[in-house]
Amino acid sequence: MTDTSSTAPERIYKTGRRPILPEGERLAIGWLHDYDVEVAPGAQVLYPVAVGTSIADADWRMLGNGPEDPDDPVTVPMPAGDSGATGAGDCGFAGKDHHKRLAGYVAAANGTLTGYCAYEAATQGVPLGQEQDDGVVVADMLHYLLTHDELGNVVPLGQGDVELFAPVHPDTLGAVMAKYQRGIILGVNLTDQDQQTFPNWSESSTNPPDPNEGHVVYLVQLDGPIGSATGSGRPVSWGQRAHADAPWMTACPEEWWILLTSADRETMGAAAFDALAADVAAIPGWQGTVPTPAPVVTPPPAPSPAPPPPKPPTPAAAPNVIAWLESLGYTVTGPK
Repeated sequence: MTDTSSTAPERIYKTGRRPILPEGERLAIGWLHDYDVEVAPGAQVLYPVAVGTSIADADWRMLGNGPEDPDDPVTVPMPAGDSGATGAGDCGFAGKDHHKRLAGYVAAANGTLTGYCAYEAATQGVPLGQEQDDGVVVADMLHYLLTHDELGNVVPLGQGDVELFAPVHPDTLGAVMAKYQRGIILGVNLTDQDQQTFPNWSESSTNPPDPNEGHVVYLVQLDGPIGSATGSGRPVSWGQRAHADAPWMTACPEEWWILLTSADRETMGAAAFDALAADVAAIPGWQGTVPTPAPVVTPPPAPSPAPPPPKPPTPAAAPNVIAWLESLGYTVTGPK
C-alpha cells in the first residue's frame, strides 16, 4: 500500500495492511477474554504496562518495511515495484517478528521479507517472484502462518510460524499485556501526518485516521485504559518505538491480536487454552484470498452445414410454345 493523499509530502515508508474482514467472513473464534476470564473487562491493572524494555527505542530493526537497514540489508528480491529505498509493505510480518523477538527469537536474514513475499504469492495465486505488494489482511495472515513456516513452506498444523492466536478486546489490553508479558499486534489506520511526525503520533479532528493508510504495529507499552486521557501508548513501527497519544490510541487501531504458544497453557489455564486451541484448529484450512477463476466454458461444436437444396426440375414448356418453335425450324428437347 502506498500514500493516496494528494497534499502530503512523498512518503518513504510502506504501510501494508488491507481492511479487516467483513462481518460474516471473520474467523470463528472469541475474544481472548472469552476463554481467559481473568483478563475480562474490569480486571485491575497497574499502569503503565510495558514489555520489551531492554530493547532500545531505535533498535527494533526495519525487517524490510522501510529504507534499508544497514544491519539487515535486503539481499532477496523485493515485490514488483519496490526498492530498498522504500521497503515493502510487510509490516504484518514485521509485527509478528517483533513479537517473536521478545522471546529471544532472531529472524533469519531477510526472513520477514521472504515470508511476506511467499504469502503474497500464495494469496494472489502467482509464482513466487511475480507477487505484487498488496499488504496483508491480518486475520488471513495469522491463519496462513498456522500451517506455514517463516519462509512460506507448508508445515503441519502446530508447527507453523504462529502456533496460536486470538483477538483482544481493546478494553482488556492492559490486563492482557500485564498477565502474558507481551505486546499486542495492532491493525491501525494511520493519519495523513503520521509519517511526517514519526516517531510522534497524534490524532485530532483535523488529522483523523485515513482508511487508505492501513498499517500494522506492535504495541509494547500502554500508559492507561484505552479511551481515557491517560491511554497513550508506545507502538513499534519502522524499526523504532514510537509515541502515540491517547486520542491516537483510541481512534486509529481497529484490530488487536495476541500470539500464544503451548508455553502459555499454564499461564492461561489448561481448560481455557485447550478451548481456544480447539476453536482455532476448527477453522477451515487456509484458502487465502485468491479469487475463484471463472469457469472455462467449452462452446458446443458448430452444427454441420446443411446440404444444398435439390435443384428444381426443368419446367415443361407450354405446348403452344413448342409448336411455334418447331415451325421456326428449332428442335425442342426435354419434357413436353
